[in-house]
Amino acid sequence: MTLEEWMKMVRHLKTVYTNDKFIPTKDIAEMWFEYLKDMDFTYIKKAVKNWVEISEYYPTIADIRTKALDYKSADMAKLQELKNIFQACHSWYPVNLTDVDDWQTFKQAITSERFEEAKTKALKIKSKIMNSSELIKPFKEYVNEISRAECD
Repeated sequence: MTLEEWMKMVRHLKTVYTNDKFIPTKDIAEMWFEYLKDMDFTYIKKAVKNWVEISEYYPTIADIRTKALDYKSADMAKLQELKNIFQACHSWYPVNLTDVDDWQTFKQAITSERFEEAKTKALKIKSKIMNSSELIKPFKEYVNEISRAECD
């Protein structure tokens, strides 16, 4: 996450939680950033959004980190589920994508917040047989990307 992204979240939080004691200065906002900068902005954004939806009290650094890590953990479980679908599929037959764009669409879906769409596409792909060897390499690269993400 960048400082600019974090400051966007601070403005959002300060708009919702108008207490003057909550992150009262830019220096304090930057100090918070030091504790949160290792987190992916996607998860921080989800954590802040969820916090605002469920709590009338402003969050602490630990609250945001905990929620962000929960979201990351959930996404890693979803990625593992898709990895399992594709490994099972690929072990029985090579994957057939009738259009190379299907592969790109799938990769974009699974790396975004649209897990259900990606899962649907994965299941559709699972039911086909590959006629072209050109997609075996992207498939293996994708599985490797997921494996690296799981180690982070």
